[in-house]
Amino acid sequence: MAGIRRTETKQDEIVFLEHALLKVPYEHFNRKYRQAQKALEREHVILKEVEPAGTDTEDKEALLQQLKAMQERLESVEQKVISVAEKEMECYDKITTRCTWLNQHLKNISHSPYADPAAAMLWERKREDRMLVDYCTRCGFYDTAKAIAKDGNVEEYIDMEFFVEVQRVQDALMAHNLTPCLSWCADNRTKLKKLKCMLEFNCRQREFVELIRAGSFTEGLTYARKHFSNVEPELQERVNVLMGLLAFGCNTTSVRYQKLLSDGQWVELASQFRRNSYLTHQLSSKSMLDAVLQAGMSAMKSQQCFDTDPHQKNSDCPICNEPYNTLARALPFKRVSHSKLVCHISRKPMGEPMMLPNGRVYDLPSLRAMAAASNGTVTCPRTGDVYAISAIKKVFVM
Repeated sequence: MAGIRRTETKQDEIVFLEHALLKVPYEHFNRKYRQAQKALEREHVILKEVEPAGTDTEDKEALLQQLKAMQERLESVEQKVISVAEKEMECYDKITTRCTWLNQHLKNISHSPYADPAAAMLWERKREDRMLVDYCTRCGFYDTAKAIAKDGNVEEYIDMEFFVEVQRVQDALMAHNLTPCLSWCADNRTKLKKLKCMLEFNCRQREFVELIRAGSFTEGLTYARKHFSNVEPELQERVNVLMGLLAFGCNTTSVRYQKLLSDGQWVELASQFRRNSYLTHQLSSKSMLDAVLQAGMSAMKSQQCFDTDPHQKNSDCPICNEPYNTLARALPFKRVSHSKLVCHISRKPMGEPMMLPNGRVYDLPSLRAMAAASNGTVTCPRTGDVYAISAIKKVFVM
């Protein structure tokens, strides 16, 4: 990667790349708050039920028993509130630490040159480590991710538990176990509904299909009445198709029903869960490392990088060489409003372009330096042809 220099980090780039750094812990905090609120509401209803009817009862023993039951319940609620508060504070501390870290760097890069160049380099190094950790966790390489995080001292800036949980549910789906996924859907039902995600319905559909495959038609009918009676109008057609399985069974030759009964639906369900889990946390389907690499390769990609003539390629350009040449093929070309002629010898923009008799163009200072070292002759580096320096002609660029 020689020839590529580190450029100054812009504030808008940090906002774009570091979105997930704050969004994931915020979503965890928000979910814990909602869960705690629902739990406390349920406890309030229970406390109302165990509350003594009145104090004028003549049975003092019964009244004492009621008060004791209420005290035990209150103590249980107190422990739950303390536990919830501790978990919320963990999320709050994580968000505060990350905000402070980002704010310090933003203050540093607001000066030109940097107020503290060493701190800026350390920050960039930590971000590179976080990119690698993010990529490894998305790919399921958790041991490698933990080792990189520990070595780079970025453990407090990563969300390993989120990706581990996603992988756990996805593995359960691949093992034909819907329970963890349905539990996750219940915890995130409000957000999934806002995003119009059909993950929970698809899980219920799969559960119904598995009952039919097992020959449990009665249980399947009961299950359908429970979960498919009040579906949205746009899902009614899919429910009608599902009900057809009760009549056709799992031995039908219908293409539509064979697709429903195939094990390939588990793979699609696992893939959908991963997409939806990222979507609920506003995460991109691509890792930060993918985004940065693709942006960098696209910024350097030109038509010359894919020329069939190897002499036309720049040995200092990463895109002209493997493996980046293959990786960049599907990416768009860079947008250049004003192009420059670059000398193949000096690798610098041409000030005085000169053409050899074979039609190749090089910069005059480079040709003069070559002629001075070879008794007034120049050798074309692309074809190997040798000419006298007097044979070159000036080129006028419009």
